[in-house]
Amino acid sequence: MNAISSFRPLFRGAPAAARFFSASAARSDIAKMILVGRMGNTPDLRTTSADREYVRYSLAVRGSRNETSWYSILGFNSVEYVMDHIQKGDLVCVEADASLAQYEVNGQRNYRLQLVQRNISKLSSSRKNQQAEEEIVEEHDAEAVEEEEEERA
Repeated sequence: MNAISSFRPLFRGAPAAARFFSASAARSDIAKMILVGRMGNTPDLRTTSADREYVRYSLAVRGSRNETSWYSILGFNSVEYVMDHIQKGDLVCVEADASLAQYEVNGQRNYRLQLVQRNISKLSSSRKNQQAEEEIVEEHDAEAVEEEEEERA
């Protein structure tokens, strides 16, 4: 039994709307990936030729044998959230549509996995970012204590 046939029973009784992973009616079959990993770089804000903003970033996912796999991801949704709240080293969960692009270089056929982000959730900050956030909170708390003492005096 191959991997695909083992999942067929899950969808056999599901209504048609539940079987479609894409919001687009034109795309009835789609591969979806859910990745949990660390941001490999600070997200890069870019613009398409049609002036639509998107982010490009890499995600490092550690496997069961402590081998790291790297994924390049494009995100058209949640651009502001990613740019404002996600930094290099943060642990995130990314839900993405996956497709395999085929191209030729010098007559040799190559393939590339293309991932387009659907959703992203920040699970935790990197250790470095956590320390910086804790220092900001400590400074804010110290300022608040000083203000309280001044008000009492």
